[in-house]
Amino acid sequence: MVEFATSAGARITEDTARQLKYYSDCTQGAFVAGRLWRDVLSDEDRLKLTNDFGAAIRQWGGAVEIYRHVNSRVSRERAIIEVAHELGMMQAPQHARLVRAIGENLEVAPQFGARPHWNGVTLTFQGETIREVRAARASNIAVILDAFESLAWPERIDLSDVPDLSPWKVHQTVYDLNRGLKVIFFRVSRGILWRRR
Repeated sequence: MVEFATSAGARITEDTARQLKYYSDCTQGAFVAGRLWRDVLSDEDRLKLTNDFGAAIRQWGGAVEIYRHVNSRVSRERAIIEVAHELGMMQAPQHARLVRAIGENLEVAPQFGARPHWNGVTLTFQGETIREVRAARASNIAVILDAFESLAWPERIDLSDVPDLSPWKVHQTVYDLNRGLKVIFFRVSRGILWRRR
């Protein structure tokens, strides 16, 4: 019987290995790396990569390697899964199954570092207040921030985590939420995600 393992030594099934190979193949090439660069990475992430897409491709080769350079503690397999998920190649249920199948914790977001905190009135990041929300005027903003806080600030929440907001209302609320935020930002992309600037 053939055994399969991740680069970290975790045993995985043949089916998981096959899926990882498929998504690894899907995330190859300059076009996919360009989408990651443009649509996923923050300005801060791009600065870590010399802020030059061409140089990043020459040095790291592709989307998965670029992602791993920005998130240095992420296993190769987790990077493949995250890049495929971020670029819409897999839906949230498949993402969750694969993360668990490689023996990693779904709740531990691959981006290491500081996380925001929301107490129902004040949004803080690294101990500094970055936004105060007046509940009466911004209840939809509070709904989104409550969802992130209740899930310990994953990189992305699904629209099902804010069921009271229509897709149009989510877009409008994220636009309003970003107004004046200088340290982090939110974006609607197969759910709602947050990033450092």
